[in-house]
This record gives sequence, structure tokens and C-alpha cells, in this order.
Amino acid sequence: MLQVSVVIIAKNEAGNIVACIESAKKIATDIIVVDTGSTDETIVLAKKCDARVKTVPWTNYGTARNTGAAIAINDWIFSLDADERITHNLAANITAIDVTQTNKVFGFRRLNFFRGKKMHYGPLGYDKVFRLYNRKHIKWDNVCVHEKLVGDSIHHCCIDAVAEHHGNKDPEHYLQKNMEYAFLWAAKQKELGKKPGLIVRMSPTVMSFIKAYFIQLGFLDVKYGFKLAKINANYTWFKYGLLNNLIKSGGKMKSEKRLKLPPLQQNANAEQLI
Repeated sequence: MLQVSVVIIAKNEAGNIVACIESAKKIATDIIVVDTGSTDETIVLAKKCDARVKTVPWTNYGTARNTGAAIAINDWIFSLDADERITHNLAANITAIDVTQTNKVFGFRRLNFFRGKKMHYGPLGYDKVFRLYNRKHIKWDNVCVHEKLVGDSIHHCCIDAVAEHHGNKDPEHYLQKNMEYAFLWAAKQKELGKKPGLIVRMSPTVMSFIKAYFIQLGFLDVKYGFKLAKINANYTWFKYGLLNNLIKSGGKMKSEKRLKLPPLQQNANAEQLI
């Protein structure tokens, strides 16, 4: 049977952390919560659930995940976000994994919920993440956004099961997450020296809507499918706009400016968009 430690990264997740830890207990007794600056009851609740808590300053997702993995009891690590839940089917598949294959990274699909509704299509319906790995051979990179597992001769394998993802609590929360990801993406692209023009900005914006609504069958999720495709397109437009602003400002954009709604959303509230 696979001996695994679960590493959960969290910040102000008092509403999620208990359910997350309880789901992690399906596969592990060693559960570590890496807290990156919570001001709510996250840490207190995590300790009440018998999780070990490691507090660290925020740098990036990969560093936080690696910090937790470094203090784990077991070499096999399952990386979990506080708004995710390990299902019984996923747990059964994890415990049956061959522990001798230490160069393998195991992934699975996430069943995303949007305002409490399961999303089967569109950008949230084709969500796959890789989270189970052996820390002796594999670790997280330290890029600012869209971190991934890296190592020599990695072989990716998919588990035929899903985790639940409850990360989209309400329209404002969903938009806020998109804004933050957009800024991190823009900062990363600026470091790489990218300078997008208007055509470069418009093309992926249009394509993101087409992909989410038509190619990924978002229209089958009816009104939410259209609204998510729209948000996806707005996010793409916004992140390229942020990149242009970062280039013009020399990379010193103020935090209040980076979290403004994109141009298409300036005169609408989040409920109207979602």
C-alpha cells in the first residue's frame, strides 16, 4: 500500500480547510498545511483537524508546495489545494499505485463546481492536474504562475478518477482569481521579453472564446457555458493588457491598478458578467 503525505497550500481558507483535510485523511495520516499568511481561522482549524501547519511568506505556488514536501514524513507526496476534495474513488486508486515507479507523476481530472453546479464542459469541464509524485526524484518549479512538476525522465500517468474542486464560490471571487492569475502571467511574460501588439492580443482572445464555447462544448452547459466562455475571453484580453501596462510602467504597476476589471467589464458588476 502506498504511504503518502498530503501537502495543502492555503491562505484565508477557513471555509474550506476542514473539508479539505477530512478528505485528505482518506489516503494519509501525515497532512501538512502550508499557510502563506492567513488572517482568518485557517491555522486554528487546521490544527484542530490534527494537521501539521507550516507558516511561510508568500513567494510562489511551487515554492510553497516544495516547502511542505520537504518536511513530509513520506517520500510520496500528494499536493492539494484547500478548495479541493479527494473523492472515495480517487483515494482507492491512489492507495493501489505501484510504489516502485518513482519517476512517475500521477494526475487526474477535477470536477469543477461553479456556483454549486457541476460543470461538465467548457474550460472547467476539461481540467486535469498532476499532483502525486515522489519527492526524491521530482519537485515543483518556481515560476510565478502555472507551476508544474519537474525532474529527469518523468513519465506522466492518469488515474481514472476525479477530485472535486470548489474554487469558484461566487462571481466576485471568480473574477478576483482571474485578475490575480492575469497579473502573474503578465509578470512572467515580461521577464521573458514578450511584447504583444494589438493583433497578437485580439487573436488569442477570440480563440479562447471559440475553444471554450464550441470546441470544448461549453454550449452544452447552457447559460453557464456561455458566461464562462465570455469570462475566459475577457481574462485573455485583460492579461495581454496588463502585459502592455507592465512594459510601459517598467514593471511597477500598482496593486490597485492590476486588480481593476478589464475594459469590457468596467461598467458592469460581477453578477451581470456571471
